[in-house]
Parts: sequence; C-alpha cells; structure tokens
Amino acid sequence: MGLLEIGAGALKAATVQIQTTGNNIANASTPGYHRQLAVQSEAGTQRTGAGYIGLGVQVDTIQRQYDGFLERAVGVGEAAAAADASRQGQVRTLEQLFADSDTGLGTSMDDLRAALADLVSTPADGSVRTVVLSRAGALAQRITSLERQMSELGSDTAQRMSAEVTELNGALVRLAEVNRQILATDVDGHSANDLLDQRDVLIGQINQRAQGNAYIAADGTASVFTVTGEPLVVGDRASTFTVGTDAFESGTPQLKLKTVNAELPVDAAALGGGSIAGLMRVHAEDLAAARSRLGQMAGAIGDAFNRVQAGGIDASGRAGQPMFKWSAPAAIAATTNGGSAELRATVSDAATVQASDYLVTFDGTQFVATRQSDGQQTALSGLPQTLDGLTIDLASGTPQAGDRFMVRAASRFASGFAMNLGATGQLATAVAVTPQAGATNGGSLAVGSFAVTDPGNGNLTGPVTLTFNGSGGFDVAGAGTGNPAAVPFVAGQPISYNGWTLSLSGTPAAGDTITLGPTTSTTSDNRNARQLYEAVGAASVGGRTFHDAYADLVADVGSRAQQASAASDQSTAMLANAKAARDSVSGVNLDEEAARLLQFQQAYQAAAKLISTSQSLFASLIDAVNG
Repeated sequence: MGLLEIGAGALKAATVQIQTTGNNIANASTPGYHRQLAVQSEAGTQRTGAGYIGLGVQVDTIQRQYDGFLERAVGVGEAAAAADASRQGQVRTLEQLFADSDTGLGTSMDDLRAALADLVSTPADGSVRTVVLSRAGALAQRITSLERQMSELGSDTAQRMSAEVTELNGALVRLAEVNRQILATDVDGHSANDLLDQRDVLIGQINQRAQGNAYIAADGTASVFTVTGEPLVVGDRASTFTVGTDAFESGTPQLKLKTVNAELPVDAAALGGGSIAGLMRVHAEDLAAARSRLGQMAGAIGDAFNRVQAGGIDASGRAGQPMFKWSAPAAIAATTNGGSAELRATVSDAATVQASDYLVTFDGTQFVATRQSDGQQTALSGLPQTLDGLTIDLASGTPQAGDRFMVRAASRFASGFAMNLGATGQLATAVAVTPQAGATNGGSLAVGSFAVTDPGNGNLTGPVTLTFNGSGGFDVAGAGTGNPAAVPFVAGQPISYNGWTLSLSGTPAAGDTITLGPTTSTTSDNRNARQLYEAVGAASVGGRTFHDAYADLVADVGSRAQQASAASDQSTAMLANAKAARDSVSGVNLDEEAARLLQFQQAYQAAAKLISTSQSLFASLIDAVNG
C-alpha cells in the first residue's frame, strides 16, 4: 500500500506540474501574466528497522515568479514613457502649425513690406493702398489663425487630460477592489496568483497615467502613493482625481486629488510621470510659451505701426488712426482671495513687453511679481509700478496677505489682433508739418531729418519761422514756441517745438530761413509712408527685430518638439530594457516550457508505471495468500 500511495502522490504531482506548465503556455501572451511554478517537497519518511523510507512527494503551492525590484523599475519606465509620448504627440502638432514657411508670419510680414515699398513710391495710388490694407489684414488673420489653432490644441490637450483622469480613477477603484479580493482569498496561506496578476496590471495602468510608488504588503495587497507621498490607494480605499479650472478661471486645467482628508491641487511635478503629467506640461509650458511669444510679436508689431500712423495724417488731412488693435492686458484676481483688491495692468512700452504672464502675490506688506517664463521675482514696493513694459496699479479695494493675481499680457495680445483701418484713405502716408528752406537762402542750410513727436500738440501745424543771424544762432517766431532769440545752432542737433523735431545740416548765411507749416498735399506726401515701411524692420520685440523674434519662436517650438521626440525615444528604450529584465524572471519562455512539459510527461508515465507495478505486486501477493 505504501508503494501505491507513493505512486499516487507522484502521479498527482506530475499532473499538477503538467497543468501548471500548460497554464504557462496558454498564457504566454496574456498581458500581466507571471510564470508559475508548482513547488513540491518530500511527503515525509517512515522509520523502519532498515532506516527511514520515503513516503513520496507532495505539492506545497503554486508559486508566482515575481521580483519586486524589477516590477518597480517597469512602473517607473511606464510612467516616464507615457509622459514623454503624450507630450511628444501634442508638441509635434504644435510644431506643424509653424512648419509651413509659405504661410508663416515671416512671409506675411515680407508681403506687407513689399506693398509698403510700393506705397512709398506712389502714395496717391488707390490700388497700391488697397494692396497694403489687404496685406495688413492677411498678417492679422495669420496671427489670429495661429492663436486660434493653439487655443484649439489647448482644448484638445485638456480633453485628453480629462479622459486620462477618468481612466486613472477607474484603475484606482479597481485596484482597491482587487485588494479586497486578495484579502478575502488569502485564508490558507496560498496566494491567488490571478488576483496578483490583476493587481500588477492595474498598477501598470496607474503608472501609465500618473507615476505611483507601489508598496506590496505581506498579504499581497498594494498601497500606491504619488511621488510626493499623497495616498492613491490604501487597502480597499481609493482616492479620486478631478479636473477643473485654475483659481484665475483662465481655462487652464487644474488637477486636484481628493483623499479621505483633503482635496489638494496637483501639478506635473507632483505626478512625477504618466500621460497626465505630459499633457499638463504641454499646456503649462509648451503651449504657454508659444502663445506668449506670438502675442509678444503681435503687440510689438501693432504698436510700431500704430505709433507711425499716429505721427502722420491720412488722405483727408486727419490724424492717422491705429492700423491694428488687440486685446489689452488683464489682471485677474484669484477666486480664493480674501481681500477686495483689484489690480489693473496697462502697456507702457510694447517694445519691452516680455513673452510671459506674471503672478502677483501680496505678502501683507508689498506685492511681489513672479515672471512665469523664468520664475524671476520683482518686489513692487508701491503701486503703480512698471515692469517689463507693463504698468501694474491698484484699481480698487484692499488686499489681504496671501491674495494672488494673474497678470495676463503677451498671452492675450494675439487673440484679439485685427486690422483696424477700413478705408484706403485712412493710411497716414503724409506728415502734418512740412519744413522748407527759404527760396533766397545764401548758405548751404538743408533739412536733415524731421519727425512729429507729439501728434496731439495744439500748435503742431502752426506756422513757425527760424531766422539765422549769421553769428551762429537763430530766432524763432511762431505761436507756441515762445519766440526765443539767438538760439545757438549746431548742425545735426535736434530743434524741437510744438510737437515736432527737426535737424539741419550745412552752414547758414545771415538772413537764411527755415519755415514750417501745414502740409498742403496729403496724398503725394510719402514721408510717413517711409516710416511705415521702416516700421517692419524697426519693430522691437523684446529688444529683437520681428524676423529675429519669429525665428526664435519657430526655433523654440522646433527645439521643444525635438527634445520631446528624443525623450520619448529614450524613455521607450529604457522601458523596453526594464520589461526585458522583468520578463527574464517572470515571463514565459515557450521553449523552456515545452522541455518541462516533456519532463513532467515522463514523470507522469513513470508514476503510472509505479502504480501499475504496485497493483501487480499486490495482486501476486493476494494470489499467493489465497493459493
């Protein structure tokens, strides 16, 4: 009977081994499956006079091949790869917006400059004026089109983020449920391997969306925390993520984590990795930078042309109207503010406005402005204060310590950018005042340069005469000048009265005159048209020319796309290596399993032969006794 029992035990053990191997083979391609081994040991021994005789074999448990260190490495790799992949896809779309040189801003600006060159040559030509307005409108449309497409990309990014948050919440809830099931099944010391596989699959799904540090307890349950230590899953309790708008109600998605005790705002750094972190980076960094740079250019271009328009007169002799219009800066109070203060922001110098928004906080004593593009902080000891071409002032109310305000400047300019002139006659090609040397002048006196510096001066077009005395000076006669006498004359030095500035060259003779009066031919005068032409190259965008600023924008977007692609390639390769290392321990090798299947088949056949032999011996013994 002992021999029969040994054979039966061996047959059972071989059967379990074959079944376990078959299960491995069947699940070789099942995601998350870990290779299993049937662990067997001696069934004990029996003491006899001849020593200890073995009682066969027993199967102790079905062991799951698992390495916690390798699993954690895969989790980190999944989080990094998902973050980089989600960012790469969106940044590549952003890059494509600026990739077409035929429809880019540079081409639009060059077309406008070519039309302005024709305007300088023929300022009275109505068809030329029509082309200028058309090209200016095309430039404005291109700016607003880029801004609209980036806004749509931002909305798409926010929607993708919401969808990923929904998937993440589902994985957290399912992991908590699997934890409960693991506790319910682990009653006899044996692990439910299929539940452990489900546990690790869910941890992987969590890492694909937000990096989670998983800690496996002795009972097999998993607790998952963010990289900053906030609980995501503890036992059978799961936290929940929500997506809303930020405290400034700007449309920027704000991620919050709702735990048992609190609801906390979460940024990309707190997530550590995962697709949600990648999408948050796109919205907060890549898109924000491109939109601010585009707005910075729009404001600088519009301001440069509008200043030239303001310094000239149109075909009807009226002061030039702004050529472009755009959205003004806005200072938005946080919804969490305790005080009643409202700030106001205005553009004081569009040429020095930076490609950034500003977070202004009140510490109880003073306001502090933090430039969002680089984190530079500036204390505003008292309001109003001017910072980077913006004037920030307290419009009303009283602030409380901790109050926050978001000053949106460059990020707003492109959204409302549009051509403002509605008729060709509104192009201010002429200058309101014309200087002229006297017909009887005997010296070499000549007009070097002339510009209107104060278009609103009431005496701008009033007649003024400069009479030179031959002794190195001149007398001034005209309303608003004060009629000074014997003013020292230095060739090339500016002479300014009544809102205009004049420079003269040459040497005057006694009695020579320069007279200034209103321009009589507003359509043929092209002096301000020249200034419009030069505004294309003279427009200062944060200290750079327009073309340099646009080249920097395109280069920055391209660099971000290249970095995102390189990071995605690298993290994908690292994830593949981590998975390969894990699979070398936990994965199913079909060749190895096939060899083991043959081994256990032979063991099964040998055990069956042992049983057959024991039965034959037992039958012989019975026959001998009966005989």
